[in-house]
Parts: sequence; structure tokens; C-alpha cells
Amino acid sequence: TLGSPGHYAGKRQVLASIHEAIEKQQLLGIVHHKPGHDPVARTVAPYATWYAGGRLYLVGHCHLAQATRRFAVARIASARVLEDAFEADPSFDIQAFVETGFGVYGGEPHDVVITFGPEVAHLASERRYHPTQTHALLPDRSARLTMRCAGLPEIAAWLASFGGKERALSPPELVAAVTQLHRDGLAPPPGLAPAAMGRARGPLAKGRPAGEARGRRRGAGG
Repeated sequence: TLGSPGHYAGKRQVLASIHEAIEKQQLLGIVHHKPGHDPVARTVAPYATWYAGGRLYLVGHCHLAQATRRFAVARIASARVLEDAFEADPSFDIQAFVETGFGVYGGEPHDVVITFGPEVAHLASERRYHPTQTHALLPDRSARLTMRCAGLPEIAAWLASFGGKERALSPPELVAAVTQLHRDGLAPPPGLAPAAMGRARGPLAKGRPAGEARGRRRGAGG
């Protein structure tokens, strides 16, 4: 297992079958249940288990998809070791495979360029977000980070969490994804009019806790 195992007491049988199949280099039959979809039976040549982002994954070559895939163990309803053996691809590098993506997302690698505002520019040098990253400090005290990796949806969600202090410059698909996340976050919930949403925010919109604002109002009246 790459990384540290989490708490998967309810998946002991599944994990036991996965590890047995990896050790014996035998094919593994799994039933994978992705939320919102019907369960799918798959035959997988298991390469390794990988712990990332608080979740455990099975990495292996899926016969149905005809590609190497990651399967969240929490979504594997059942697993059994099959009689057929498989030969591991000698050219497959598990470390390189998991490091291609940003977090657990895979897919096509992109040349990603991000700017860190002056308030968070130090993060570009202090933290290792991806093995390919490089950074440069800019005259306005911001920083520019570049990396080549897959997983644009996860990168977009990460950038959006900074509230505009980090901005995507490239590729265009990433810029569009971050922009859409910000728009979705500003949209009123279903059934709530924009005016009512503004009243609900109250003092939070002015940048101070609601409790503090209530206390000040009580103090002013007394």
C-alpha cells in the first residue's frame, strides 16, 4: 500500500481479497458501485493499493475499460480472487502513475500555470503540491507556480477554496472551471430570492462574525 491505511473495518473481506490477488498475481473480480450508477462487475489485474486524500484505492488494469484505473475501496461492494493469473506489465511504474494526477484524479496531463497573490505567495515555495512544480516570485510580491499534471476538476476546486487569492492562468479549461465554481457559489439556493440571501448574510457580508455584530448592537442600545 502506498501511503498509510485508513479505517476500513467494514471492508476487511474486500481488502483481504485484494491483497491476496496482488501477492499471488491473480486476477480479481470486483463489483464496483459508483454513486448514482448501477453496480458494475469488473475483472481487474491488481497492481497495488494506494492511500491518498483520506481514502484507499485499488490501482489495476481494468479489462472492461481496457485501461489502468483507480477504484475507491469504499465503493467496491465485493471482491474475489479468480483462478487466472496475470503477468504484470514490466513497463508500468506505480509511483509515476499516481504522481501524474493532482491528488487522486487522473486523465490527460496539462501544463498548469497558477498565480498566488501576495497574501499566500509563500505557499508556492513552502508546499509541494506536485512533483513537477516550479515557482517564481514576481515583482508585485505574488508568485507563479507551474506544473504538469492531470486532474483539472480537483485543481479547480482547490483554487476556488482560496477565494480569489490564487488564480488560474492556464490551461483555458482550468480557468473556465474555476470561474464556474465561483459563479455556482454565488448563486442563491433554490427557492431563496437574491434579496433574501443578502439579508441572511447580514454582518458576515461585512467581514465580521454574526455573534460579534449582535453583541455590538446590544451594547449600543444599552
